[in-house]
Amino acid sequence: MGTILRSSAKCLLAFSLLITAPYLILSNEGHALGVISPGDNETYDDDWKEFSSSEGGFSVFFPQKPTESFGTVNVGKMIVKTHTYFVRDSNTYAVSYFDVPHTSNDPKVRADLLIGLRNFVLAELKGTLVSESPLWLDKNEARLLEVSIPKRGIARAIIIVADTRLYRVTVVPEKPLKNDSDQLPTSVSDRYLKSFKLSPIDRSAEGEVDAYLRNNPELAERTFAADSIPSVDGRALKLPIPEYPAQVRMARISGTVIVKVIIDEIGNVIAAQAIGGYPGLQASAVKAARQARFTPTLDQGQPIKVLGKVTYNFVWR
Repeated sequence: MGTILRSSAKCLLAFSLLITAPYLILSNEGHALGVISPGDNETYDDDWKEFSSSEGGFSVFFPQKPTESFGTVNVGKMIVKTHTYFVRDSNTYAVSYFDVPHTSNDPKVRADLLIGLRNFVLAELKGTLVSESPLWLDKNEARLLEVSIPKRGIARAIIIVADTRLYRVTVVPEKPLKNDSDQLPTSVSDRYLKSFKLSPIDRSAEGEVDAYLRNNPELAERTFAADSIPSVDGRALKLPIPEYPAQVRMARISGTVIVKVIIDEIGNVIAAQAIGGYPGLQASAVKAARQARFTPTLDQGQPIKVLGKVTYNFVWR
């Protein structure tokens, strides 16, 4: 399993895009000098305003209200959802994050993830690494990158591994340079990068299966190795029919709901989460899925937990 786990970090190259913590202090040369407490940060006397995301688990100062976008990345063979907040003017300021289940207390895994994320940033920006400095945000390992982009100058980025969440904070010059000696003023990038701080993540909207995978990296490793979430309908020993909600039936609404499930070693469902279908039908489908039972899965003769999906068809008649 260790091989699969390390490969998930290396697959950052295949991305298909992308408790209050202390601030970073960055010198004009871009090197980390240390940290200061949040109360010591500089004041922002113009249009820059603090933006925070409880779900993202961070805050940062942007020169204007950021645009939110969503995407996906391929980690191993599994699709992972990404969040990005960005502002584009003469520079592009962006914070992106996503969750990658892994053994977060393994230094080798964290190092592999940082390497993969660094290489992805270089590939995405089509730039050359100028410098890389180690940083720590609270107790989270990070790197400060300076990247030379042809005809645009120096971009700067902080990449962070914070438990199972990866962050990428970037400031990239957008206007073409008049000559090669022009560069993005470090005071601009310093102001942005050192305003970034981590905060407790609000995971109240996180699905039950996603939470289980995040907290059980061994199962997540096997999930990464799969081409897709397999259907387990045909392996059901017991598959209760979900109740058709009265209000939905009265509205003559039909639909299909897909529920992904975690099945334990004896075939019981220990986590269920709807991943598609009409919202008014999802709760009923999830309730039925939790009562299902399946043939146990064996790996070299030993029963194991697995991820699968069940499809429910609601047909109004």
